[in-house]
Amino acid sequence: PTQNSEYRDPQFVATVCKGRGPRIGVCCDTGHWQRRGIDPVDGLKMFEGRIFSLHLKDLNEASQQGYDVPWGTGQGRIADVLCELRRQKILQKVDPRIIAIEYENNVGWSLPELARCVAFFRRTVAEWDESGPLLVGWSTVDITPDRPTAIMGQMHLRMSTGVRDPVTCTALALETVRNGHSIDQAVMVSCDLCFISPTLVDAVAALSSSITQRAAGLDPSKIFLNATHTHAGPVVEDEWYVVPEKGGAIQPAEYRLHVAQRIADAVVEAWNARKPASMSWALSHAVVAHNRRAVSFDSKTGVPFPGSTKMYGSTTTDDFDSIEGPADPGLPLVFFWKPDGTLSGLIVNVPCPSQETEAILEVSADFWHETRIELRKRLGEGVAVLAQCAAGGDCVSRPMWRREAESEMRRRRGLSGREEVARRIANAVTDVMPVATMGQTATPILRHAVRTLDLPMRIVTRDQRERCRVDAERAPPEGLARSWNQNVVDRFDMQQAILARNETPTSPIRVHAMRLGDVAVVTNSFEMYGDYGTRIQARSPATMTCVVQLAGRGSYSYLPTARAVEGGGYSAIIQSNQVGPEGGRMLVDESVGMLKELWMPPTQPIPTVQK
Repeated sequence: PTQNSEYRDPQFVATVCKGRGPRIGVCCDTGHWQRRGIDPVDGLKMFEGRIFSLHLKDLNEASQQGYDVPWGTGQGRIADVLCELRRQKILQKVDPRIIAIEYENNVGWSLPELARCVAFFRRTVAEWDESGPLLVGWSTVDITPDRPTAIMGQMHLRMSTGVRDPVTCTALALETVRNGHSIDQAVMVSCDLCFISPTLVDAVAALSSSITQRAAGLDPSKIFLNATHTHAGPVVEDEWYVVPEKGGAIQPAEYRLHVAQRIADAVVEAWNARKPASMSWALSHAVVAHNRRAVSFDSKTGVPFPGSTKMYGSTTTDDFDSIEGPADPGLPLVFFWKPDGTLSGLIVNVPCPSQETEAILEVSADFWHETRIELRKRLGEGVAVLAQCAAGGDCVSRPMWRREAESEMRRRRGLSGREEVARRIANAVTDVMPVATMGQTATPILRHAVRTLDLPMRIVTRDQRERCRVDAERAPPEGLARSWNQNVVDRFDMQQAILARNETPTSPIRVHAMRLGDVAVVTNSFEMYGDYGTRIQARSPATMTCVVQLAGRGSYSYLPTARAVEGGGYSAIIQSNQVGPEGGRMLVDESVGMLKELWMPPTQPIPTVQK
């Protein structure tokens, strides 16, 4: 033929077949459909009830230049296509069909790619009993105090002089359903706070009855909160500072009840806003985190020594040796799409606390404020942003060296430090947007497990107790230093009583582990050192893993590595740690174990192909 046939268009074919018997069949080539911008699922729905031959393809991109890639890795919505075939009763366990694969890429040796297609098919079919249509709901509420407040994040008391920008709480409700019944669910709530204290978790839990009355079908145990770790957020704990009542300042207990109610409102609003949606993921990269622990060496031996590490230590001295730990540039992203293909919101998992302007006297969300603004400029004003702080307790967004060069580059661009962080995150997100819809699915597996772990506490020595007792007595009563040191004294006394019973002192934390399709989410309550996050991600069974620190109920102290404890310095000394490296290793093992339980293997072994 001298021109393309009209029969390439499924709508034209459906029109021709209209009124004819079901044995008038059609050839459905989803590769051709994708190249013409036709959704494969929509195409198959046109021929429901007819006999058809299916050329099932996944393409790297939905364009004329698209080429075959293994099923489940491209734009072809293969999982949703298989679910549509199942809905049309073409794929049923009681009446199996023969599935043939047409693969026209890497034709010289395509068996490894074909094996991946087979593995994807087997895994998808095996998981049908647990997957179901995804429902997604969003809500963002303001949690900015309307009166002066104590600001959390420094040893000394800071009272707010105003509000630089609003602090907010964003809730994301997820549920998968089958035949009108919930398969599993989760509500993730991100708060512009320094940490999530046990008393705040308890205050929200106290509202469970009110929440479930307003949000039918919601399981309160599947709600978890995380903090962005802004150092300009309101104080929620009573014990840390003595907050003066003059000037109408809001007290921590009053604000805690207020923010708990606002969190409850956000949860209810997000849950009741659930609508059918699809999800996808992408991994991008942005240099946001810089490890902030500087190591010095002994001038005589030339090697580091115990106690030679300092947070924010100088890197310009002659004895500067190295930066102690890693800084992860990875940026895990999870996207949620409306049925019309528009973006409703995304999870942004940044391994760095938001303390670019950590010493200011104004309430602020820090760099997340500028980041949300920049993302909405680029992605749409209505896009929701769920901010997660990944493992980065030993990191900060400010550089430890090359400071002059970094400052000059910001000056040339006319940006503040916070705006520069926002630019980097937004650039990383927009960089992956062309491929963000690949692997998009409306029927992901959602599994959500919750477990309380009793982690061994870091043991306080008698000498440490005595030093902390003296420091607590010398510290000013209104600041954080007094309670920070007194806590160690109290721990020692409690610890000795437990050891006298031949028991191990433990610190309970609540861990949430979640599977969402190929993505894992696992929480911890600590300021977790980045090494632990690396271990969890490396050992996770998921394609991409979001570690979320400062989340859920438990200790919100630093969780240091053995290397850090030896190096010493703030964040690795006894006042900074309720749990030490032994508990950190246990937390990694338990977190990975929980994730592995959520990943059901294929019912048959994945074929191995050797050339």
